[in-house]
Amino acid sequence: MQDFAHVAQPLHNLTNWDDDCEAAFLELKKWLTSTPILVAPCDAGTYILDTDASDTALGAMLQQEHDGQLHVIAYASRAL
Repeated sequence: MQDFAHVAQPLHNLTNWDDDCEAAFLELKKWLTSTPILVAPCDAGTYILDTDASDTALGAMLQQEHDGQLHVIAYASRAL
């Protein structure tokens, strides 16, 4: 998910809920409830770790290949 950490940044800096936080929350909610949806890992299959970094944030997505298709197992992000 490209730019996940950038989109999530208003939530990382959260002290008061404002319009930026609401927009970030709705965008992340849309991403996390549409394909690719998280699946549980299985014993067989290749794992792929995609990472992204900028001056302000880090992001990662762990995927596993099942039957020739990539399925997302986990997301991670952190503001710097």
